[in-house]
Amino acid sequence: MRVVENENTAIVCDSGQTKHRYRTFRGVLLKDFIDSAGVDMPNPRRRGEYYVLVRSTDDYNVIFAYNELYYGPAGEHTWVVFETDGEPLGENGPFLLLTAGDRVTGPRYVKCVNAVEVSKVAVPAP
Repeated sequence: MRVVENENTAIVCDSGQTKHRYRTFRGVLLKDFIDSAGVDMPNPRRRGEYYVLVRSTDDYNVIFAYNELYYGPAGEHTWVVFETDGEPLGENGPFLLLTAGDRVTGPRYVKCVNAVEVSKVAVPAP
């Protein structure tokens, strides 16, 4: 996977308070991470029925629509991070999820990521 380094990213909660600031971080795009897993999607016309759930060891989980990651701006700014400010994550690791393009980054900031699941919603038959 292509590893990228980014600069000057802040974790901002919905009140507008900056909780943390990273001078740099290194990671891979979440969609590249998903692609490397080889997710089987037998009918591409059903893409809108899939979602991505990012789980953490502290039970703070975040969900994305599949189409949001692959066809919207979130996909170019949602990172699975393994290093911040030149150091491994330590107590926040081994991975964290950061959606750097969000106006408010805190709600989709996940420390201690331990699973990424791609699932299909149950859609009742017509």
